[in-house]
Amino acid sequence: MLTDLSTKKLIPSGIDDFKRAVSSYYFVDKTLLIKDLIDRGSEVTLFTRPRRFGKSLNLSMIRTFFEKTDEDTSIYFKDKKIWQCGSRYTSQQGTYPVIYFNFKDMKKSSWEETLTGLKMIIALEFARFGDLVRNTKLEEIYRTLYDSISRMEAPQAILEGSLQVLTQIIQKGTQKLPVVLIDEYDAPIQSGYANGFYNEAINFMRNFLSSGLKTNENISFAVLTGVLRVSKESIFSSLNNVNVYSVLNERFSEYFGFTEDEVRELLSYYGYADSYDDVSSWYDGYLFGSHEIFNPLSVLKFLEEGVLDVHWGNSSDTGLIGKMLLSASSSIKKKIMDLMDGKSVYVPINENIVYPKLMRGSNIFSLLLMSGYLKPDKDVIQHYAAPNSSAVKNMYVVIPNTEVRLVYIQEIIDRFENIDAPIDVIWDEILSCDAESCEELLRNYLINSVSYHDYSEDFYQGLVMGLCFYKDGLYFVDSNKESGLGRFDICMEPKTPDLPGIVFEIESYKDQVDSETGRKIRSTSRKAGEILDKLAREAIDQIDTKMYCQNLKRKGIGNIIKVGISFNKKDVRVLIINE
Repeated sequence: MLTDLSTKKLIPSGIDDFKRAVSSYYFVDKTLLIKDLIDRGSEVTLFTRPRRFGKSLNLSMIRTFFEKTDEDTSIYFKDKKIWQCGSRYTSQQGTYPVIYFNFKDMKKSSWEETLTGLKMIIALEFARFGDLVRNTKLEEIYRTLYDSISRMEAPQAILEGSLQVLTQIIQKGTQKLPVVLIDEYDAPIQSGYANGFYNEAINFMRNFLSSGLKTNENISFAVLTGVLRVSKESIFSSLNNVNVYSVLNERFSEYFGFTEDEVRELLSYYGYADSYDDVSSWYDGYLFGSHEIFNPLSVLKFLEEGVLDVHWGNSSDTGLIGKMLLSASSSIKKKIMDLMDGKSVYVPINENIVYPKLMRGSNIFSLLLMSGYLKPDKDVIQHYAAPNSSAVKNMYVVIPNTEVRLVYIQEIIDRFENIDAPIDVIWDEILSCDAESCEELLRNYLINSVSYHDYSEDFYQGLVMGLCFYKDGLYFVDSNKESGLGRFDICMEPKTPDLPGIVFEIESYKDQVDSETGRKIRSTSRKAGEILDKLAREAIDQIDTKMYCQNLKRKGIGNIIKVGISFNKKDVRVLIINE
């Protein structure tokens, strides 16, 4: 039920501007981040967090606090936590020139478009300091560089050094060392990786950042944000003054996303105090350092709409999971299925990511962790993920919450997009016990969508698991659990008494020898088809002899559908028996 919001402050969903947020909206006070930045005293700080976890709003807050403007911006902080911390901090408010670049919209399909976009962003920032250039005695070289960059006429080599040029111009014109803020520094690199101009993007950003930030005596300090920490070997190779704080670090961990106390206060203010447990199940569970964190976007969308639904997934680059499932090995796909089944999986996590190697082997799990699709398992991290000298940490990871689990399910379901009929039709055939039609639909999917790399029993079980998770709202889905005299492949327990229980047993074709000739039976031969028929029957027999339906029967479920499926490359057989 929606709460009447007419007497409440506006909900700050999608608001990235700090002044606007504190003036007109409910503001979750993260201003102590400023205190910790000052106390830490780092020359260059990089915060990496998943998308939509408050990085841009925090950077806008930092800018508003430090930047000297004609406006008295202290009014935005006098009722905030930072103002209670003493003159060491408040005396720095509004005293610095600030350089600010926002690269989050640099999602172009070509390097030419990206370079034009970078030229515009850099030119607009240069233009903010036009009066300073006009009113300051500068060497002619600086005026020449300023003119060419601000007019978007500078060649790429000059543009790559533009951050350094601007810091020098500001220092000479104000006698103050500027603060440098860069939001989503890695967005051009991600776009380059996705669209085939990675080398151009990485070379530009490496030169731009190193010339402007490496031992630059003309800056006070710099703060960067991004989703991933790009390996030092590829972008920060010449920067040895960067302190990186990822989701695994304790310091600064409570400043991105909402803490439990912050969410309880939000829910209480907007009249949803009784919904805390549900909201926690859907949007809590991220582990940043030792802090348990809620997804801020999803919590705010819930307050707006009063509905528990997938909000963050619809705004984030969830296609990443689909690409991963297409390229991953069968063993990694098996781990993904274990994760979706609620299990904790032990994997190596590498914080030094090189984009060309993102989809290779276990790097996938590092990407998923840093991007918000996994979290360290807090129950075991102390035993298995102690910091060491290596950038690679072995730890158990799990899916954070219901929302993210549904994102995985949706991405697996999307792999069925080439089937001529909707996935609902496949389920209609299963529930009506029409094995022949179900078999035809599955075979069509295998022919159109599956790579020869996927020919493994783990993959086929994952494929069927994806189908089963589609019914997640109506069924409890379990895999590889004990029942009767063995372990079933997949069991679906209905959440309402009007639905049947369903047990799946899955077999895959293995090399067979012809008993008459002693030769290996080719997987494309007529006899291979006969073997598939036999395997499907054996799957049904195994459900019976091993008593896999026992758990369902013990719970009083009398209507049970048994499904035996056998796979051979892009061929399939299905038997369905209604008990």
